[in-house]
Amino acid sequence: MSAQGLSCRLSRSYYRPCNSSCTVDAFVVHQHIALGQRIGAYTIEIMGPNGTWTTVVTGTSIGYKRTDRLATAVETRRVGLRITQANAVPLVESLQVLGSQTTV
Repeated sequence: MSAQGLSCRLSRSYYRPCNSSCTVDAFVVHQHIALGQRIGAYTIEIMGPNGTWTTVVTGTSIGYKRTDRLATAVETRRVGLRITQANAVPLVESLQVLGSQTTV
């Protein structure tokens, strides 16, 4: 499964819903680097079955593109990217959510 496009909900947070429950094992964040490195720190969060957010990745600079693999796959319906430090307005081009869709 690959997420295409993001919807900006808060000034520095981006959320990507899954169409149904999915098992996620990696994330790829792509930053528009033509204007320089802007993102200095970030977290990737998943929404649990009870509606609470859990941080699964904490990272520093993204550069052009950053791939974060999880040691253990997680199941979720919603993924969030939170920019926790930026040198200028963050320019996230894409957030890919890698894994498989869970069939019901």
